[in-house]
Amino acid sequence: KTMADSEKPTSKKRIIFILIPIVLGCALLAVGGYLLYRHITSPYTSYEVVYTENVVMGESTDYIPYIEGYLRVSRDGAEAVDSDGLRLWNVSYSMNSPVVAVCGKYASVADLGAKLLYLMDGNGGLSKLEMPYKIEEVECSLAGVTAVRMNDGSDDYIRLVDISGNLLAELKTVEEKDGFPVDMALSSNGKKLVTSYLTVDGEKAAGSLTFYNFGNVGKNYVNNVTGIFKFDTVVPAVKFLGENRLCAFFDTSIQYFSFEEVPKEGKKLEFTERILNVYASQTGVAVMQENTSEGFVSHTEAYDTTGNRIFESNSSNELSGVMFYGKNLLFYNEFACQILNRDGI
Repeated sequence: KTMADSEKPTSKKRIIFILIPIVLGCALLAVGGYLLYRHITSPYTSYEVVYTENVVMGESTDYIPYIEGYLRVSRDGAEAVDSDGLRLWNVSYSMNSPVVAVCGKYASVADLGAKLLYLMDGNGGLSKLEMPYKIEEVECSLAGVTAVRMNDGSDDYIRLVDISGNLLAELKTVEEKDGFPVDMALSSNGKKLVTSYLTVDGEKAAGSLTFYNFGNVGKNYVNNVTGIFKFDTVVPAVKFLGENRLCAFFDTSIQYFSFEEVPKEGKKLEFTERILNVYASQTGVAVMQENTSEGFVSHTEAYDTTGNRIFESNSSNELSGVMFYGKNLLFYNEFACQILNRDGI
């Protein structure tokens, strides 16, 4: 009997001992994956009411989703309430036309057409600011930075301020040269800003997106402008999908951009019907379109942050909007809401 012969059984045993845990591991992964899939795709069969409040809806009161509760905003003040109905914080003021921007725990409330601005840090702290010009739009970020767009009657100004009200950056645009402001978006870290402007050449309207970088790289560019994109149509809305990605929304299409330091065009999605409503977050983008098919009112498609479709559904009910709710989508109108997972269940 040779030495080679005596080693053969040992080698076989080693192979068997190695294969057993691999097979078991694969089986466990398969079972775990199936159970996870069933958990994600299984339909809801019941619900639990955790908090109820009678509210009086009116033109002067708005309710905005805030963390796991809501934010009540009126002309007299703002109040944050958690999912158990407990007040988180509140602030009193007097505004004729309050508008609010919410991002994470931070909230910014401004008096549209006036100069008053309140910044709330989510922990009960607040800053009250008097802007130099009339406020037209506000956006806030997860870093507590707020962008305020103002107009002095002829020119437009945008200021970036931190949660304490300290000035971080300011820029000015001239309507005769730059056009008329349509929308703006602020990145989650508060260091990147994108503006949408409308220009008119004769009877033809066009649009442009200007990308500002207020970080270290942006300091090397004139006025912190790291890119400008022009289009032969207006860009009604632009929204960040976190820190380095955003979407521009047109009447029948959306355009993705990456924006690490300098903007780059990404995937473009074309639709056959007009866009009615959009929602964007760090999860992705939901686009609600008109639906001319018999028996339906709208068609909704959801995409991830790079433009891959993850959901689509038709609705026969009039809907006010759509938003991501965890890994699901929540559809709503004035009277009801519906939660669907990515399989449409």
